[in-house]
Amino acid sequence: MVAFTMNLFQTPHLQLPLIVLFTIIGGGITFFMIRFFERKKIQKKIRIGIECEHEAAYFLKKNRYTIIAYHTSISYTIQENGNNISIPLELDYVVSKNGKTYVAEVKSGEHTATIRYAQTRRQLLEYAVATKYDGYLLIDMHHKTINSIEFPLNIQYRIPNLISYGILLLGIAVFLVNFAFKEYNIAGNIAIITICIFWFWKLSSK
Repeated sequence: MVAFTMNLFQTPHLQLPLIVLFTIIGGGITFFMIRFFERKKIQKKIRIGIECEHEAAYFLKKNRYTIIAYHTSISYTIQENGNNISIPLELDYVVSKNGKTYVAEVKSGEHTATIRYAQTRRQLLEYAVATKYDGYLLIDMHHKTINSIEFPLNIQYRIPNLISYGILLLGIAVFLVNFAFKEYNIAGNIAIITICIFWFWKLSSK
């Protein structure tokens, strides 16, 4: 068989077609082998992920969490150019402990099971924006840890109200005018300043 193949390659008018044919066959075999191993790799990841999620259920129960739901499908609405768009989400676990309810996201990879990993962080951030649970948990099945994640979504930057400054300045002006014309009452002026300071604090703290 080998000798026959070598004889074919030594035939001048068959060399180019045979090279093309074997190149196509070799490329096809390589392509299907790559696809085969990629499929196996994906299937292995899916299998490991499912196994870790099931293992996470026991891990959560061991840490005194009560499982309320598993693979819960939800959706939330965002707007694009004024048009509502429904975004579907699937939560790994909804759990409760000490009267509070949490979303628990399970990760098993050494690099993905951390909030420092961008995709994991964005996923949990989306949960925090889309839902109103008491907290969000990252279940690291690689290191067997439960990490509570908090995002600064409720930070309010307090900008002093111009009205509050106006009230304070008005009180000071009244005090100075009364003092300049010697038509002031100490108790009355103290009361005016106190009231102005109170309203300044009240308005600027909103």
